[in-house]
Amino acid sequence: ASTAAANSIIAFANNVPDTGGVKAWFSGDNSIGKFGKELASSLTKVEDLDYVKDSKDAELKVHYFKGEDFNLLIHVTDKNAKEAKRDWVNDAKGAGKVISLSVINQGFWGRYKTKENPVVLGFENIEPEGIVHALAADSFSSANIDKTQPGLVTNAVPSYRPLKDFVDHTKNFNEIVYKQRFRGKVLKPSYVVAIDKISNKEREFAKEFKIPILKLDSSMYLTEDREYLTKAETEGRDFVEFRPY
Repeated sequence: ASTAAANSIIAFANNVPDTGGVKAWFSGDNSIGKFGKELASSLTKVEDLDYVKDSKDAELKVHYFKGEDFNLLIHVTDKNAKEAKRDWVNDAKGAGKVISLSVINQGFWGRYKTKENPVVLGFENIEPEGIVHALAADSFSSANIDKTQPGLVTNAVPSYRPLKDFVDHTKNFNEIVYKQRFRGKVLKPSYVVAIDKISNKEREFAKEFKIPILKLDSSMYLTEDREYLTKAETEGRDFVEFRPY
């Protein structure tokens, strides 16, 4: 989803107090902060994982997931590595810039689709209050979103939803709009997420951003989706295109 439209709601999010008083009456004592704290504390930390050197580039560290539980906060891009790095640096200079993220776990891998070869970046260090809104669907990063939609979490709506429930109710992919610069800190990718195989493009991103690669083995996950994984492999497409939710 485009992140440009979401910038219009930053002013509102910035001007609502975090907790207490009228805020507590109005929004349930900042449900977005409660949601954000649960999300931040649950994210998988690659620094806690063992790694091996990449078979094609010994300078790159690769962490393997083969059935372990995880929670990953991701962003999908179709840019090349140098373009993405340049835009990242430029976007981070603006106080009102936001980025669209999604959370996936061992049982749900739904993510935003791009037309070109996508690269998935993962994030493990977020500020809970840096979240502008979260929806268990594509929110289109819009300020005009229906505030009554199930799964929506904002500063203005008392709709806190446990993270597992949020992910379980996601149809195709969820969207978490986050401030790219918050309290002086710039959000930076922590790793590249590769599924089954590591592409040269994914290696380029890892080298450009100086981050490791987290490789997921799909044969060890998503057992209920084996039919869709088989179809995707046969046709050389992403299994998310076949998954019926």
